[in-house]
Amino acid sequence: MTARKAFWDATHELAYQRTTAMLTPEEHSAESTMEFEPTKFSNTGKSWATYRLIEQQKMQYEKFGGLTFYE
Repeated sequence: MTARKAFWDATHELAYQRTTAMLTPEEHSAESTMEFEPTKFSNTGKSWATYRLIEQQKMQYEKFGGLTFYE
């Protein structure tokens, strides 16, 4: 691991911890929710074992200056 990679990993972890600490439990739960939908169906209309992630609307926060959690 290079010093540059170690620096950016540490920087990312610190930013994530500080940002997460600013969220309420409800906001944190909303940010970490993932929903999936089936992507293929058989001829009988039953879903197969393939799913895709449903992209959710990114919430903007005043406490982050109008940015989203990941911005």
